[in-house]
Amino acid sequence: MAKGGSFNVEVDDSVFKKDTAKFLKAIGKEEKDFIREQSGMVARDLAKYTPPFVKGTWPDFNKDTIGTSADIKAGKNAVAGGIASICMRPSSKKTINQKIKAFGRNGPVYSSRKGKARIAYGVIDNMKDLANWHYKNRTSQGRTLKVASIDRPMVWKSVFNKYIKRRQEDVGIAKAGFYKASLRFGAKAKAPPNIKKNVGKAAGLGILKQTKDGWVGHVSGTSKGAEYTVNKLPMIERNRGEKAIKRLERLAKDRAKKDFS
Repeated sequence: MAKGGSFNVEVDDSVFKKDTAKFLKAIGKEEKDFIREQSGMVARDLAKYTPPFVKGTWPDFNKDTIGTSADIKAGKNAVAGGIASICMRPSSKKTINQKIKAFGRNGPVYSSRKGKARIAYGVIDNMKDLANWHYKNRTSQGRTLKVASIDRPMVWKSVFNKYIKRRQEDVGIAKAGFYKASLRFGAKAKAPPNIKKNVGKAAGLGILKQTKDGWVGHVSGTSKGAEYTVNKLPMIERNRGEKAIKRLERLAKDRAKKDFS
């Protein structure tokens, strides 16, 4: 289901238990409309359970928001902390230039003290090289690895800060993929600005397909946090199944009251 960051989920009425068909027939509700509605809610729940989150908190199935400003802040802090764990940050351009002159950009940097122990992996004074170093030290799920101090490059502080700001702009893009899919189904959900503005960059798709067995909702998204989301999928489907049946029961009762009013 999750491969190379790609995460695809298919949603049909079996997810919402077999007796949905009985309720749909009883209330005269179109299967297509019902699957569209529930698929949108599944996409919304997938967005909720895709990182980032505030540490120690848990998304709420009963709320229609897919994230909070606090979640985005936590994600931005995680980005800054991760990149800081793979770099040294001299604040002086003069220091950087001296090291480049003495050791070159790509060679190891040594102490000027007696013994000349290696103190850094190399020197970085531009965004491109820092981006390459960052991607080299990330897992397939987008997490930044920790690097031992002597194996970190010296990065000019102003370049480091500029790069952090750029990477933080993408926080929420994983959530935005599933949010985008939910919008395609017509679902309503609240989202903080960082998620909304990343919808254009996010890969998310929500479509309905008619098969011989009925209508199927297809939800897809690309997410570096897909591994975490996949682990929560059984819980998401179980919760949505329970709520779908309850919704149909309420609709059936409302229909019965209308018929006898």
